[in-house]
Amino acid sequence: MRNPFIAGSWVRGENFFGRGEILRDILEGESDSIWVAGARRLGKTSLLKQLEYRVQQSTHTPFVPLYWDLQGSADARGLADGLLGSVEDSESFRRATDIDVEDLEGLSVADMLTTLVRRTVRSGWRLLLLVDEAEEFLAVARTDTVVLPRLRRIFQKGPDVRTVLTATKRLARIDEVDVLNEYSERVNQRLRAPSRAICSSSARSSPSRVWKSTEKKLDTISSAAT
Repeated sequence: MRNPFIAGSWVRGENFFGRGEILRDILEGESDSIWVAGARRLGKTSLLKQLEYRVQQSTHTPFVPLYWDLQGSADARGLADGLLGSVEDSESFRRATDIDVEDLEGLSVADMLTTLVRRTVRSGWRLLLLVDEAEEFLAVARTDTVVLPRLRRIFQKGPDVRTVLTATKRLARIDEVDVLNEYSERVNQRLRAPSRAICSSSARSSPSRVWKSTEKKLDTISSAAT
């Protein structure tokens, strides 16, 4: 019997197992601002990569995905460099939106993201923005008090953009600097099961149970992380 659990790097496609209800809720639900909170190595990056893969493989989706890894960003320039690199790495995104990397060079991260949303919509799509390691916003908030409120307004620009952020529970501290504390429409996911049991029916907490346990505290990210 094939072992479905792969430790180490992220997985997607035929190597990704489980989380079907979470995937459907993100892609087919009504919320355009979603936070997925959980400890490290619980499959958050794989979840984003699977979302990217499913949308790229679909012929009926309204979305075009863009995966943006914030790890090591540290400041606004780092965010911009990371976003530019994401566009450069995604040929399918550039082809779908008819955008060139040269169109974005030299722009601030907020202006760059605004341009990406506009070009996506102009091409007949909605942007599915997949933001990994979102706790890096904490480091940015300590050095720049302007950029994150601008990003928040773009993140909330549904239905043009659907934003999915993943982070550890450290991101709850963003409230301490009063940035992004009004961003989330809901905190509706957390990944509690160990990554090697991500699709096991005997996992300690199934996604459906986790959602029910957070229904009464959807306005606070801290209630969605353990």
